[in-house]
Amino acid sequence: MLGRLGALPSQLLRLSASGSRRLDLGSIAGSEDGPILPSPQVVSLWFPWAWQISQCGGKVNMSDSRVQMSFSLHKADWLPEKVRKKMWEVHKNRISKTGEFSVACQETSSQIDNTKIAIKKIGDLIAQAEREVKNDDWEQNEKLEFKDYVVMKFKREGREKELEKREQALRETKRRMREKTKNKKITMY
Repeated sequence: MLGRLGALPSQLLRLSASGSRRLDLGSIAGSEDGPILPSPQVVSLWFPWAWQISQCGGKVNMSDSRVQMSFSLHKADWLPEKVRKKMWEVHKNRISKTGEFSVACQETSSQIDNTKIAIKKIGDLIAQAEREVKNDDWEQNEKLEFKDYVVMKFKREGREKELEKREQALRETKRRMREKTKNKKITMY
């Protein structure tokens, strides 16, 4: 799971050959909340630039504060296979046809703050997929039917005689219900 990020060191950002900036999240792995990512992974970042025309007619470079982060789910070997598959199911609207998982953030007017928020969003989305995997495993392996749960509870508490009485009462109730339905006359129209 991605941990909380105090400040984003400037050495983590480096310019790639394509012109977009890249963030090395593996370098942040030693945060106080534990490891962020198990191995160094590079996440693509886009910092779009906007051209504005000044009052004098000249063009002014101005950076946009929007941050878009993405990584390839196919190449994300730092995520367990079950979590990756669950991310394909749960977050299918965030995944492109090429398998790029992307998060965009433009909540604040600062790129650095938006970068921190985007990293936190990625961590939250991965954590959500991990929770879904745990829920699926629990439902598949450990979840008991209500009847089995009640039997286990009575046995654990040492109330086997009450369990027998309960079973007998349930049988009687079912028998009475069957008799009621047999005695009812079916009327048509």
